[in-house]
Amino acid sequence: MRGQSRSLCATVLLLVLGAAEAVQALPTRVHAIIAYEAARSPGVPAEIGSPAVVGSPDNPIGEDRDDNVCEGAFDEDYDRTPRTIFDLLDLTNRNLIWGQGSHFWNPAGGPLGGYLLVTNPPPPQNAWQRGAMLYDQAVALYPTDRAGAYYRLGRVVHMLTDMATPAHTHLDAHVSDALAGLLDTQTLSADCFERYLAWHYVTRPDMPSDPDPAGRLRFEHDFVSAPIPPATPAYLSDGGHPELGDAYKLFYSLARRSARWDSNNVSGTGPAGVGGGSLRWTLKIDVAFGDPASIEVWHVDTAGRRTRIEPIATVGQARILLPDRSFAAADRIEVVHDGTQTVLRASLVERFSQIADADCRRMAEDLMPKAIAHTAALYRLFWRDTHPNDTIPNSVQIPGDVDEDGFVNILDLFAVVNGFGLGPGDAGFDARADLDASGLVDMGDLLIVVDHFGQAR
Repeated sequence: MRGQSRSLCATVLLLVLGAAEAVQALPTRVHAIIAYEAARSPGVPAEIGSPAVVGSPDNPIGEDRDDNVCEGAFDEDYDRTPRTIFDLLDLTNRNLIWGQGSHFWNPAGGPLGGYLLVTNPPPPQNAWQRGAMLYDQAVALYPTDRAGAYYRLGRVVHMLTDMATPAHTHLDAHVSDALAGLLDTQTLSADCFERYLAWHYVTRPDMPSDPDPAGRLRFEHDFVSAPIPPATPAYLSDGGHPELGDAYKLFYSLARRSARWDSNNVSGTGPAGVGGGSLRWTLKIDVAFGDPASIEVWHVDTAGRRTRIEPIATVGQARILLPDRSFAAADRIEVVHDGTQTVLRASLVERFSQIADADCRRMAEDLMPKAIAHTAALYRLFWRDTHPNDTIPNSVQIPGDVDEDGFVNILDLFAVVNGFGLGPGDAGFDARADLDASGLVDMGDLLIVVDHFGQAR
């Protein structure tokens, strides 16, 4: 009986620890980093970019006053972590761990559909619906409780930036690796893209007393080499729902962009090389290694014949992805790595969808700047809705914006083409088309327009 009690306690403990990460999207600290970086975008009102309002992504909870954007972005996941067994067993509270299904939305389902029905107590919410609810609350709070309004806006940022995770737009449910192992359900293991972001941009646990500036600095180095201008709602699709306004456009646009990419178990909508099942591999073997370049994988059959298998890729430093092939139950797999050899039964080669680090990197390079741009646009929208009599500040001039209308588009391209070869003193010369101030409208100016085509302030 005592052994059974110990086993039950261990199971409950694993459930608590595993559920702490259940169905999360972007790592919690990454949400706060995006909230912070977007506040520094050109054209975002100075009040939102002030330290007191945006807060710190390095220690987002700080004194836990629920009074800034980064704290709200962090808390939307962190507050769901079960602290007691009663939290874990509360299946109806949508603000706790089993309500995290509301962080998913398939945009193809429209504003009233596209639900993840698991971990989503009735009546279910999708990420757009929860984000819209929180946004309305933030706008209503602003006149009387500015700090509380910005905290609530941070939670909206979290919902919006969840749309930068393909798994959350494909309704591809996942839990922590620990919980998936306990349930013996590998298809629910942590999403590769989220795991990649956690490995690269989170160097501390998600604890309020443990600042983590290193992750933010690495994120800035990789994705914020130059200011990222806000997205322009006027250029975004409303998905056939103009009545829902610009906030819906931001959610719909980012979710559609994210849905182009594959998640662990669902093909993206994009073309080959972007999604459509082109990123996932289905054979893996788990062996801890140091240097990926040192890896050799050998298939040894029952007759002792050795055939080398070239790995497709590695994930982190513990997973090797292999090309599809068949193995007999008695075959062996020899993995040479770091000057050592690990011999495994062939049955340990599993069919399990994975996305390699190299592809996760491509996804991050596409989606993280988009998440910042859409969040910056959300800030501008919030300022517009809380300051109806004010003018929203413009951003700095965008390189390539010849006519200074805030957009780099075909009109700017025509301006450079029409003035090509002209300099000061020539009839028809427009100094604004000499973007690099070289004294001549030439190929350098044309390349500036091309490099920034489609950007807006």
